[in-house]
Amino acid sequence: MASIRLYVAISIDGFIADARGSVDWLDAYPPVPVAFARFIDDVGTIVSGRTTYENGRDRGWPVAPHTIVVTSRALEPAPNVSTHTGPLDDLIAHLKASDDAKNVWVIGGGRLMAAFLDADAVDRIILFVVPHALGAGTPLLAGLRRPRPLRFISAGPHGDDGIIRLIYEPI
Repeated sequence: MASIRLYVAISIDGFIADARGSVDWLDAYPPVPVAFARFIDDVGTIVSGRTTYENGRDRGWPVAPHTIVVTSRALEPAPNVSTHTGPLDDLIAHLKASDDAKNVWVIGGGRLMAAFLDADAVDRIILFVVPHALGAGTPLLAGLRRPRPLRFISAGPHGDDGIIRLIYEPI
């Protein structure tokens, strides 16, 4: 059974994108190649909101064997990309029932990540707190419906650029 993971960079003030919806601010903080390669090698499916998918596609973000874009609008066809337009509970049930041994990466946006957390579908949260204040933007868990206690797993530096990696699991 696949493990569903949030793996996301946030500004020091808790935003995943700036007020324009851009993640350009992250360009000054490239990922640590070895750590990211290990993470993405264990990902079989990426689940993304449409805006995050389109931004990632345009930026050349990594792909997985299968990407599912949660959207209500038609999407330009692309290899290994499908859309999900129904209830999120149906998608979660499908992902949880999969016999894929690889992980599912819910990449964003904030509403989609919050919906997965609200549905008790997240197995692990991996946050990278970037030493950059945005002042406004898209919150990490936009629209979270209820408080969620988390169990701390680990913390540590991520490279030498001031980014801190935090790992939690929902209780």
